[in-house]
Amino acid sequence: MISASKKIIFLHIPKTAGTSLKKIIRSQFDSDSIFHLYPPVTTEKHISLNEKINRIELIHGHLYFGIGQQLDIDADYFTFLREPVARVLSFWNHQNKFETGALFNEVKNGLTLQNLILSHRIPQTNNHMTRILIGNTLPHMLDGKNNAIFDRKYLDQALSNIENCFKFVGFMEHFETSVGQMLKVFNWKYGSELPILNRLNSNQSSVDEKTLDLIRKYNALDSQLYAELLASSTITKKQ
Repeated sequence: MISASKKIIFLHIPKTAGTSLKKIIRSQFDSDSIFHLYPPVTTEKHISLNEKINRIELIHGHLYFGIGQQLDIDADYFTFLREPVARVLSFWNHQNKFETGALFNEVKNGLTLQNLILSHRIPQTNNHMTRILIGNTLPHMLDGKNNAIFDRKYLDQALSNIENCFKFVGFMEHFETSVGQMLKVFNWKYGSELPILNRLNSNQSSVDEKTLDLIRKYNALDSQLYAELLASSTITKKQ
């Protein structure tokens, strides 16, 4: 291992309150104790991390399970989940609204969400949370080579990774309670008002039923993941 000091890795799954959470996380550490890391993990990024590793306490970014082992770092993971249909719709609306979206031009030229899902082009519309929580423990979860995943074995692998290596999993739909539990788990303090969540148009009422059915089909593992973890947590018992 690079350092005997155990690190914390925050897997920021896109569209799961990451921006709000980063405000809370930044308040817990000195700025030079946090390392922002986003794929691809190039040689240059790895070298930069190694140079700072003794100061770093937390690593975060749009990462995936197994990044700690890949970087030869002993770490505890944590993440937040979001109701899968809402997460996919938020992702899609981002592509519609912002020119920085990878699909912005295609959407403006007529690409539909149904066509995108059925094309199997990207992992973001097919059990993306499950894929991230599997990470590099199985091949082709996030590189687009595994066209679509539906089998229960993928969910079981994600759940096993969580059970063995995650210190905390929160839920965007139970944000306040989840944050309170996260603070207790890591022995953090946060006296300010919680940041306002950016829910970016995830309202299902404006989406036709055929599209919603397709989202549910292609994200059934994520729905099971979310439901099983929420049921086994203490979140709902505290509402």
